[in-house]
Amino acid sequence: MLNAKQAETLTLVILKDTPVLATRCSVESGAPMSPETINKIRARLLQDLQSPRLRLPARLEAGKALAKMGDPRLLRQTREIKDAASKIFQFIEPDWVDVPEGVFRMGTNPQESLILTISKLKPSPDELPAHDVFISAFKMARYPVTVAEYRCFVDAGGYNNDSYWLNEKGLRWRNAPLPFEESYAAIYIKMLRENQKQLLMDIDGWVKQGAWSPAQAENARRQMQMNDEAIRTQWDDFEAQKRNPDGQVFRPYLWDETSFTLSNQPVVGVTWYEACAYAAWLTEMLHTQKLLDRTMHARLPTEAEWEKIARGGKFGLWAWGSLWNDNRANTLEGRVMKPSPVGAYPGGASRFGVQDMPGNVWEWCSDWYAQGTYPQRAGQQVKNPVGPEQGSRRVLRGGSWSYDRDGARCAYRYSDVPDDFYDDLGFRLVCSPSSPLNSKTLSSESLNPFPA
Repeated sequence: MLNAKQAETLTLVILKDTPVLATRCSVESGAPMSPETINKIRARLLQDLQSPRLRLPARLEAGKALAKMGDPRLLRQTREIKDAASKIFQFIEPDWVDVPEGVFRMGTNPQESLILTISKLKPSPDELPAHDVFISAFKMARYPVTVAEYRCFVDAGGYNNDSYWLNEKGLRWRNAPLPFEESYAAIYIKMLRENQKQLLMDIDGWVKQGAWSPAQAENARRQMQMNDEAIRTQWDDFEAQKRNPDGQVFRPYLWDETSFTLSNQPVVGVTWYEACAYAAWLTEMLHTQKLLDRTMHARLPTEAEWEKIARGGKFGLWAWGSLWNDNRANTLEGRVMKPSPVGAYPGGASRFGVQDMPGNVWEWCSDWYAQGTYPQRAGQQVKNPVGPEQGSRRVLRGGSWSYDRDGARCAYRYSDVPDDFYDDLGFRLVCSPSSPLNSKTLSSESLNPFPA
């Protein structure tokens, strides 16, 4: 009912106290707004999102509104590139954080183990003993890869370019579903069959502890009662959401679900193969635009690099210390129950300024997962470890919105098969003088991204 000038004036008045409502005035009313007003709304929303003094629900609402207005953190990093056919595509340059070389303490030390015991938690044997690791200098993205960033890869045809799919099995998985016997679903069935009795006894305890939600527990019980054929059908349904009529993967899982695809949410539903393909594509974009030296590459972090950043050189179970705080990480305790806009938990930032490492989404790492490696390192001079040469599962770090505080610990080690994808699996990138992951080997010689 208001003319353009009145509508803009009212929006600015509302912005002083209710920036989310001001966003609705701008986006939903259809009233034209000047660039200055739009930028004022964006700036206020970003301020609220990053304010630790603001209550979490208000921060989350500010993040959602910012996605509608256009997140300036993404907009200022957006670049354009023209392909051979003169078609223009976009990509988003990561907000890199410089990480100096140095030694850090990896794993759970005796003092942290004691605190865990007092907290009625306990460290896994595969994160013991704590040991010193030297990591060369590198860069890490401030945030996990967002939906907006990954959408650029999808729109640019990244799924159709074989040169980005450096892993042979990943290329095979992209082109057609793996045989069921090789799939994550088959491994899942085997795990259920081998551990069903113990899992059924544990589930009620996990719900009482807050480690699982009642809905998660009910879903697990239901899946344990499914026969093999029902699980195969479920697996086919999940796969179908990612594949076109020809059977080729062309997008992430849940790509049409609005609650998982706000532009500034971490992208989820991606396999380890997709994460590596995105890194290869982004590296080419950065090289072509001369935003990255040809000797540098974007890639998934090693497990050791990830933990160094999460710890930030500090003693403690989590990035901020050893006293848990629901206001510092998106985990099951907070009951947000979906990925949050990146940067909504400023109190959980690493000392290096890297955010969202605890909680939100599990983050793929480059390493194969293996137990029993830490004891072999004790007393040794360990430099830039890259994990074992082969395996069946890749490392995941950081916990997620659907997992409790234990998974968000700096030293907590998790893993999954590389073709799995779910609503809490994402990734972030690092940058160093490395080569992309080779599809045939993961030896220290071929993958060590650092000079001697």
